[in-house]
Amino acid sequence: MKRALVLLLLLLLSLVGCQQARAADITPRELAARLTRALQEEPFTAADADYIESNFPTLDADGAVYFGNDDDICEFGVFLLKNTAADEAQRILRAYIQTEREALESMAALYPSEELQERLACYRNAHVSANGGYAYYFIMEEDEMAEARAVIQKTLG
Repeated sequence: MKRALVLLLLLLLSLVGCQQARAADITPRELAARLTRALQEEPFTAADADYIESNFPTLDADGAVYFGNDDDICEFGVFLLKNTAADEAQRILRAYIQTEREALESMAALYPSEELQERLACYRNAHVSANGGYAYYFIMEEDEMAEARAVIQKTLG
């Protein structure tokens, strides 16, 4: 009985180790593809390397940023960290969101509209976190954010 229990525990530990190895092997583009499929907001538009470099210049990471098309408020970014600590990466992502939100607030003050207010609500409720060697942010409506967070949790643990 003790031998069977030990074998079962070893099996469970190996399964946990396999999931962590799999999360470390996923690229930012693959993780972003999982998010876009889960959000069912096709098509998304991927930001180019220049956008990422100019908006996240001090973030030493491989990353992907995606925007929803048309009137969709959805935006997210996922970054596989290299030499940036998770807390520093989160600070950088929050600073980006703050800058974008302030620009949107200025525009909303000049041109008040319901659409801009909806966008501002998403920016105010943005989520930034780090897990499994990744830092990420979500700027989206609550239902989409719950789905995106579930995908991250399932993928990165």
